[in-house]
Amino acid sequence: VTYILESHFFAVEITFCTYGDEAVDLLNKQSFDVVISDLMKDQLKTGKDVFQTIIQNQMDTPFIMLTSYLESEFFE
Repeated sequence: VTYILESHFFAVEITFCTYGDEAVDLLNKQSFDVVISDLMKDQLKTGKDVFQTIIQNQMDTPFIMLTSYLESEFFE
């Protein structure tokens, strides 16, 4: 995703987080134009937690969730 964004949008600045808790901390400190997150099921904070942070703080930040999981239980 990073490669695609950087190759098509020359003025884009990408902030990369390995874990969901890093993303939540950053969202509480600064604003972003868009958040793209993996579901990150095995982490302390998941992509769903990142999304909840955006909702709870009433941020107008668009959120895109990516995942390779096929089971519907992960989306409930």
